[in-house]
Amino acid sequence: VLEILELIQRRELVAADEQIIALEAECVALSPSPSPSPVPAAGRQARDVALLYEALLAQLWAVVGEAVPAGRPYPPLRSVIRVLEQEEAADRRHPPGTPGRP
Repeated sequence: VLEILELIQRRELVAADEQIIALEAECVALSPSPSPSPVPAAGRQARDVALLYEALLAQLWAVVGEAVPAGRPYPPLRSVIRVLEQEEAADRRHPPGTPGRP
């Protein structure tokens, strides 16, 4: 989790998103079906995934915020687009509301 957070802080957003998606898949594997008493490790991982997504989202918005006033091509914006493409692909594999995606 700390390694992923470091990736986010270094703005290696595509790599961070790949790792978050993998961690999210692990979380689902630990708790494959909804149950009244979730596995503690799965619950902690789910919170970690949510916090990592919040940190990633903050950095994505920061990049967008920097790109708008630049008024010219802004290379870091490519990583934002790539993260969105990865998330769309993950959603296609596991539509929202099904096990694997919130």
